[in-house]
Amino acid sequence: MKTLYYTIIAISGIAIVGGIALVLASEIDSAKLVSQNNMTENNYQNTIVNNSQSVTDSSTNQTYHPVMAQSSNSTFRVSQATTTLWDYVSDGQIRSVAISSDGKYIVAGSESDQNAGTVYFLDNQGNLLWHHTTDRKISQVFISSDNSFVLASGYQIAPGPAGIYENGAIYFFDNTGKVLWSYMTKNFGQILLASLSPDGSHVVTASGTELSYLDNSGKMLWNYTSSSDINSISFSDDSSNILTTAGHQIKYFDKEGKLLWTFDTDYGYVYAKLSPDGKYVVAGDAQNGYDGKIYFIDNTGHLIKESQVGSPIGSISISADSSHVAIGTNWATMLFTSTGDLIWTDKIVSQVAISSDGSFIAGVSGAGDGTYLTYFDKHGNILSRYPIGDWAQLVLSKDSQYAVLGHPTNYLSSIQFVKVPSSYAAGLGISDIPQFDLQHLQTSNDTHVSMTSVNNTELYAQVATGQTVQLPYNLNFETNFTSSDLQLGLYAPEHLDVSVSPVFPTEIINGVLPGSKILTIHADTHATPGNYTITVYGKGSTVDSDTGWLTTFDNVVLAKVHVTVKPYSSKISIHVGDAQYVSKSFCVNLEPDGQSCGSGPIYERVPITVYSNSVQTVTLNTSELDDGKWVKFVPDKLVAGPDGTISTMIVSGYEIPFAPNPLNDKSLVIQAASENDTQTVIVPVYLLNFISVLHSPSPIHLSGIATSSNGTNFSESGVVYDPLANSNGTLPVKLAVRDLLDGNLPISLPLWLSIDVPNPEFALNATEPYYFIVTAKTHDGPSSGTYTVEIDEDIGGQHFVQPETIVIENIRH
Repeated sequence: MKTLYYTIIAISGIAIVGGIALVLASEIDSAKLVSQNNMTENNYQNTIVNNSQSVTDSSTNQTYHPVMAQSSNSTFRVSQATTTLWDYVSDGQIRSVAISSDGKYIVAGSESDQNAGTVYFLDNQGNLLWHHTTDRKISQVFISSDNSFVLASGYQIAPGPAGIYENGAIYFFDNTGKVLWSYMTKNFGQILLASLSPDGSHVVTASGTELSYLDNSGKMLWNYTSSSDINSISFSDDSSNILTTAGHQIKYFDKEGKLLWTFDTDYGYVYAKLSPDGKYVVAGDAQNGYDGKIYFIDNTGHLIKESQVGSPIGSISISADSSHVAIGTNWATMLFTSTGDLIWTDKIVSQVAISSDGSFIAGVSGAGDGTYLTYFDKHGNILSRYPIGDWAQLVLSKDSQYAVLGHPTNYLSSIQFVKVPSSYAAGLGISDIPQFDLQHLQTSNDTHVSMTSVNNTELYAQVATGQTVQLPYNLNFETNFTSSDLQLGLYAPEHLDVSVSPVFPTEIINGVLPGSKILTIHADTHATPGNYTITVYGKGSTVDSDTGWLTTFDNVVLAKVHVTVKPYSSKISIHVGDAQYVSKSFCVNLEPDGQSCGSGPIYERVPITVYSNSVQTVTLNTSELDDGKWVKFVPDKLVAGPDGTISTMIVSGYEIPFAPNPLNDKSLVIQAASENDTQTVIVPVYLLNFISVLHSPSPIHLSGIATSSNGTNFSESGVVYDPLANSNGTLPVKLAVRDLLDGNLPISLPLWLSIDVPNPEFALNATEPYYFIVTAKTHDGPSSGTYTVEIDEDIGGQHFVQPETIVIENIRH
């Protein structure tokens, strides 16, 4: 038996808890918790309040609202209690965020594509109080506990492909944004690490192997040279000690620069943090991506406990009362006691921040359906998930009532200020609240999606050995349920070659769902006749648009496909040779900046050898093609015998990959058929570009052009002349730019737009694909918009007018 998994990265499931977390609808301060013994299945009922399901205890008439629900198929509510209070869009990717001890101010640092960055200082209402732009990429920011000072560190990247960090700097501000002093490295050194003492009195920096300690006037007090580059630095909460890591060593200094102790870890590149009470250090290192360790060390440098955690530690957060330690690794989120005992682990990977008393953990986590701010209670139960759009840096306020997210991606660059649900901040964990059977709180116990035939019957197919069938299918969602991240996989018996298309059937690309849904089943010549079952799995999620319930599933069975393999002995066999790629390059002049060029395969020629035990005439053909794709056999009829006869398959619009990829590939079925015999073979292909197929004079489809308000770009359009009579003639083509369409009214091209067709006249040779370009040049054009230009096409003496769409994308100045 063989298993086909159409996936590259398996997103781990969620820890299963057979219950639901509920919080009182009334204020937390006056909350009256009902014990589980009193709240039983017999005395509660489901109600609907503001379109959100709730539970009412009929014995006390007390109403509870669900924050999270989980079951064996991982169904839970997306948090409606978490609220984004404001979102500030930055000029660059946010690399660091900090929040003041009293929660009144937020500091963030960004970097741009150039060697530049910005320090932002906002109040907790989202008002920008000041900002400072530098010629360094800002990598770290800090604010003193009394809000008096802000520290930022940054660097530049040297020109050239090596990407060397250089010219490190730190900037020391007062709370009005005035730069009190700055410090630059010499000899192209790098300051990538810095830390501000909580009381704002001192600064420590690391530049390569050099550790420097300065007062808040910028005066150097002492420095220390390490034997290897320093990886991390931090102050104790009372500002009296400094913790550093370098290579495989942890070093602990007092504020006078005296080295108090050194601890050697097993591996290199240590990451460490000091507990707020100063009593212990948490550190992590790893030999490789599968062998991470965590160390708990007391404040005299002696090991308390060490444990394997499976992969490198990327995030450490210690509660303000020093009672709990949360970590995020490459594979999991974990919670430990202060003595190094593991409390729980969850396979959701998160960047973590723990509440002040350790009662909940907030984590930025990715899943198959997006990126979330995920809340765990102290027992590892997931309280809720809140969608945040993309990955982010994360800090919690000291009172645990707010979370600050700094988004560091090109897709999303902003500072997001989030209100933590009051029940979490108040320490009401899931274990303190009555648990209930989830069946009473969800509409269904399945994935809410199934797969059937196009007639909504069970999927069934018959296939002969050496043959191929293609089976259309439907996806059926329950009322109000949708999905945007469904991914399909297959489990097939040996000697059945099965593929599903598309693998992501609900993914919307450019506003359009994928095309035809097809299961392709090929029984190879070694398949034993009989009855078989193919299992179609699904992973992803479904969402109830009415209630907000999110159901996630991982390799859940969506359909059983029953297949009957019949015996068949064909005299024909097919051999597919290596593809020969025919490529073409296009270049456009970009005055005065040179040229912009593009190149790639425009079609492929593939030798197809057909063998037959006895001499017979064989016709070659393919399965139904996608729109805008073309496959031609030259010749398509041939006389095959034991020595084999070669035909050439010409393919355009598809590309045959060098190595199959089930996530992207489709199945192109090639059939060789004689009067009394057939044989098939499958060739994997993926969609490449659109090509117009002309059997006689007819219009050529033109690809659209995307450009900016000041720029030059081009589109490639393909065409092939394929006369039905299989003649070898030519078809002359002449293209000319006409007018801009204002609605349906043609008007002259505006001064800001120039359209050109280089080489506008050409002849199409039969069965030889041809590609040409149309260029668009803009100067001080609109910042955005879609425009249509008419192109006159003279095809073999007949005139057609086709639209060329010009999309001006939004440009941010």
